[in-house]
Amino acid sequence: MNNIIPVYDIGDLGKTIADYDTIVKTKNSGESSNNKKFNDNLQKIVDNLLN
Repeated sequence: MNNIIPVYDIGDLGKTIADYDTIVKTKNSGESSNNKKFNDNLQKIVDNLLN
């Protein structure tokens, strides 16, 4: 889910865009999603409020 790829040199931008799919596939798939963590924790809070 973490699909933001930093480009520090504007000269690399074209190559990064062209290779985007490959770069995303090779990124560490073990990275956690902050969105999922947030949603899980929010669900716990709501559950506690309603119970």
